[in-house]
Amino acid sequence: MKMWMVAACVALGLAACGTSGGGLRNDAYKQITEKKEEVVAHFNVEGALAANKVATGFYRKLLGKTADGGFVVQDFYSRNDVKQSDPFIISNESGLKAFTNQYTQGELFLYYANGAKLEHSVYEKGLLVSTSTAYYPSGTVFQTNQFENGKLNGRSQFYHPDGKLAANLEYVDGVLVNAEGWSSDGQSVSATNINTLLQQLQGYDDANMQELRRLAQ
Repeated sequence: MKMWMVAACVALGLAACGTSGGGLRNDAYKQITEKKEEVVAHFNVEGALAANKVATGFYRKLLGKTADGGFVVQDFYSRNDVKQSDPFIISNESGLKAFTNQYTQGELFLYYANGAKLEHSVYEKGLLVSTSTAYYPSGTVFQTNQFENGKLNGRSQFYHPDGKLAANLEYVDGVLVNAEGWSSDGQSVSATNINTLLQQLQGYDDANMQELRRLAQ
């Protein structure tokens, strides 16, 4: 399943975007009323649908259907068959071969190819809701975000790789209304330098995605 990161959005225009995080217990598998187990799609590392298995990509298993017609699926890394997600629900058959979150319903837990947590998010009819959290490959929290109806609404927090708080961003209905930040040594960042800090966070985000691709190879 596609990963969503907020850092790119705030660094390049302070606009809303989506991401992830974790806490609640996944129960998608428990909702299966008609069990199946078959590979239904292959994707490359960028999430594009592929005709056959891609060594550095992903594949999707259909695990079954729910009573209300949903599809319970799980994604895996092609390289080592390690799970890329926990079981999750896709609301429409069109989503079986789409590596996007458009059809995701409920909780979504994602992992790096080494088994470390990547993100957790909650979707309602394909839109992000509630709290989402993304992680560095080390397991340290990278960012947490509050969503409502697919838009950032509330506090978004970013952390340096050592776990120190890097930024507090406040959103109202997808619009950034306040920002404060701290350097890696704990010094407060002035309002005039906040974009420089956000660019640094974008660098962290890029490094996380590079590591994700490296581990998938």
